[in-house]
Amino acid sequence: MAFDKLVTKNLKYYVYLLKDKTWDIFYVWKWKANRCFDHLEEIRIFQKKNPTYENFSHLEKEYWMKITSAKRKKILENGLESISIDILRHWLSSEQSLEVEASIIDYVGIENLTNLQRWHDIERSRLTSKEIEIKYWAEKLTKVNHSIILININKLFHSWMSRLEYYESTRKSWRIDLDKANSCDLVCTVYGWIIRSIFETRWKWIRCIWRDDNRCEFVLSKQTVGKEDLNLNTLYQYKSLKHLYKQWSQNPIKYLK
Repeated sequence: MAFDKLVTKNLKYYVYLLKDKTWDIFYVWKWKANRCFDHLEEIRIFQKKNPTYENFSHLEKEYWMKITSAKRKKILENGLESISIDILRHWLSSEQSLEVEASIIDYVGIENLTNLQRWHDIERSRLTSKEIEIKYWAEKLTKVNHSIILININKLFHSWMSRLEYYESTRKSWRIDLDKANSCDLVCTVYGWIIRSIFETRWKWIRCIWRDDNRCEFVLSKQTVGKEDLNLNTLYQYKSLKHLYKQWSQNPIKYLK
């Protein structure tokens, strides 16, 4: 299937949705011309090249599903005839289409889609009212009473993270000097230049025994993770670090003493 040239001329850039047989959205993208049909065409081409796909053994299908993308897998599982395509917004500029695409991905949730990641302007992505307040009213960190390891969790962050989620996103697996790490008092989870959670980690760092590349992790008991130190929170939580660093390098770890 393809749009007529007159149709594509009037579409300009557009944002489209792929929906499965239960009408759940599983893919969001922006482009122009006939891009929205390409995903189904890829599967048709595959089926032509592999006419016996439906007769593949369970193991053969399982292998092919492993090496293909989540999006193609979803289309194959539902069947071509069951996939619907919605044009959500059209007659857009490239920049406008990026904004619409990002908004829909934020609304549906990247975890509910087969998109690999959010691409556009993550700094302005969906936030709770509390996160908005933290983002724009965070006080500068001016007093440091401990030796601290700052770990930027970047793409692992979302607005509704619990302390346990902060812990799991922060504790492993890092290229870090083990002796230096164990000499520090605290690890602070950082996102958007703001300290989110604080963990007491002196002598809690160990080698990742399940890896062979000398990466390290810190391990705390469930009781320790679940119990926040209000004094430490008062000192550091939701404090801004932006005035201390012009930019955050590719290394997610920084030291603060």
